[in-house]
Amino acid sequence: MATSKREHITPALAELHWLPVAARIDLKIATITFNLLTTERPSYLRELLQLRRPSRSLRSGYHNLLNSPRRRTAFVQRSFAHAAPRVWNALPHTIIDDLNISAPVFKSRLKTFLYKSSYH
Repeated sequence: MATSKREHITPALAELHWLPVAARIDLKIATITFNLLTTERPSYLRELLQLRRPSRSLRSGYHNLLNSPRRRTAFVQRSFAHAAPRVWNALPHTIIDDLNISAPVFKSRLKTFLYKSSYH
């Protein structure tokens, strides 16, 4: 695909099905989180995540949401313990509710969602 240097690059990236950098980072964090929730490995990262369990029966209790720890500084917000729940909880429930699917199916659904939200 040939584009001149004066053309905007976004249409070319969309045609190639390449995600923007921020969406690629979210893809990687969500994929690692899915693997942690399904296989519980590596354990040192799995210990950083906790599923949200409401104290009473709520409709939102059926979703696989994660607890978000309180953040104190901007530096801490970039840590995995804070980024993973933020990215995971922002995904649609159609993607995160079923943890019994395979990793390639999850990644395909996730990439489709991120592509649509980035370019449409």
